[in-house]
Amino acid sequence: MKRLTVILIIILVIGLTACNNEQKPSSEGYENNLLMVYFCGSDLESKNGRASANIEELLNAYIPDNTKIIIQTGGARKWKNDDINGNFIERFEIADNGLCNVYHQPLNNMGEEETLTEFLNYCAKNYPDTNKSLILWNHGGGALKGCCFDENYNFDSLLITEIAKALKDADIPKLDFIGFDACLMGTVEVAYILKDCAKYMVASEELEPGCGWDYKAVAESYGKNTLKETLIGIVDSYYEKCEKLGKALNATLSVIDLSEIENLANTFSKLFNTIQDNIDSVGLYSVTRPVSETSSFGGRTAYESNSNLIDLYGFADNLKLFPDKTDLLKTAINDCVIYKKNGALKQTCGGLSFYYPYNLNSSELKEMAMLVVSEEYKTFLKDNYADVGKEFIKFEDYGSINESGAFEITLSKQSLKFVREVKYSLLEFAGTEFEPIIASLGTDVDIYNETPKVYTSNFKGRWVTLNGETLQCSYLGEENGYDIYSSPVKVNGEPKYLRFTFSYATRNFKLLGVWAGISDSGMADKSFDDLKKGDIVTPVYYTFDANYERSTIDGNNIIISENIDFQTSPLKEKYYQYVFVVEDIFGHLYYSRSAVLEMKYTYDELLANPLTGKYDFAADIIAVSDNVALVP
Repeated sequence: MKRLTVILIIILVIGLTACNNEQKPSSEGYENNLLMVYFCGSDLESKNGRASANIEELLNAYIPDNTKIIIQTGGARKWKNDDINGNFIERFEIADNGLCNVYHQPLNNMGEEETLTEFLNYCAKNYPDTNKSLILWNHGGGALKGCCFDENYNFDSLLITEIAKALKDADIPKLDFIGFDACLMGTVEVAYILKDCAKYMVASEELEPGCGWDYKAVAESYGKNTLKETLIGIVDSYYEKCEKLGKALNATLSVIDLSEIENLANTFSKLFNTIQDNIDSVGLYSVTRPVSETSSFGGRTAYESNSNLIDLYGFADNLKLFPDKTDLLKTAINDCVIYKKNGALKQTCGGLSFYYPYNLNSSELKEMAMLVVSEEYKTFLKDNYADVGKEFIKFEDYGSINESGAFEITLSKQSLKFVREVKYSLLEFAGTEFEPIIASLGTDVDIYNETPKVYTSNFKGRWVTLNGETLQCSYLGEENGYDIYSSPVKVNGEPKYLRFTFSYATRNFKLLGVWAGISDSGMADKSFDDLKKGDIVTPVYYTFDANYERSTIDGNNIIISENIDFQTSPLKEKYYQYVFVVEDIFGHLYYSRSAVLEMKYTYDELLANPLTGKYDFAADIIAVSDNVALVP
């Protein structure tokens, strides 16, 4: 009787603690499906609880009986979910709408191949005879930097080659799908490296918002529907979630059939083989010009850091050369991308990006050469970008005032084929006559080019403001009827960037989100948060002094209320400099002389009577300076 009592007590204790302590996972209740989610929490979790929010979606799901879900947590200094201990690597089954702890170990780097391999082998051993799929959750950095940046280990990341090796070394069959709930992972290079590891890949070409995928929808579909239905559901539910949160404008997500990647790579190789064979006759500019007309993703300025990722379908469509080769490539892309959803900004995107050195970085180019999908493309990059000088743009006139009183430049005829874009940079005299400081207000493209060589200012004395405060904002490009801008700011004291658009149709601005750019480690911030009531936004201006020493200064604080009011407002009564900035096809910048502008009307006068007309300036050009405006 005494022995029976002890046994009953032991059974009772085990029953009470089964989902709170390390236990061997149960194999009852499912037939053949396992979803593995690798939650590298990083600063997304420690600051905002993003991983915990997605785990909560899993906990609220009705999971089919034939499916098990196991998650691994780590990578964050602190977790918002009380059941998760940031001092350990932990594994949990999602069971009975709760977290059942099945394993924990001392803290390891989630950005190391061995950590992922150990997780996969654990799943192979404890969940045998199952169809398996893997989702990697965190920040992303494209093919070069990978994903899963571990906050505890100096934001070390899982490289794509490490992910591929972990999947090949683990004792598991080819995955049903591999998913990247992370930014910028929908690239041809990533798909090609993983082509033998999974049947399908789900990933985004563009930055993702911090809300991530809809994990309730994912969990309820996997095992209940066919695999393709599940994958389509992942894309649809993600887009619907973005719509509900006002994040759909910039959203992209694609389902990639990895069995078609080899054919895509072959058609890609044939195209660049043809390009390289004809490069002397068609000119490199005939390739780079379409690149500049194609949707790009991620960072697009020197201060955000450039991602150099462009849409592959858009490139093929814009190239116009060798239509037989580009048509084959577009067909191969459509065969490969079996489903996708894009927001209004990205409507024409085909579902896969690829690396192109839009803004040339020699060290990056060498690293990427090891990851490109074809030897022909590698040869193209080596022959045309490995040793590029900076003398492609020549000025016949570095800047003068024409008969109409407008500021203009003239380029040489030979330079025109190397011109990618002409912008202007607006600078403000922010110091005193004793301590002169020039502050950058950013760049824009309101310029006339009626004759091929001559570029004429159409500046009207207005600039972008947020709730009445002038921003430094840089023009990033135009996509599908929207101009896109980026502004450096501080939000509640933390360095951030505002991404916003201007719609040609509505003539209105819209905030895309607040993000931290791309870090030195190559990590693209996933958050893309909204501004909330009570947030303190401080404009940041890049400056240089009389000795061209670079620095920054802060503007006036903006306390966000219910309204976020972007406007183009008349500039205040000050002195300004206007400088043409010519960008060549390699991303090099060339600066004109600068026109000095003195505002002659008050702010109120300009507001009541906005200036219109081709050369009708809000300022008098009173001098021309030879100083070069060395600004981002």
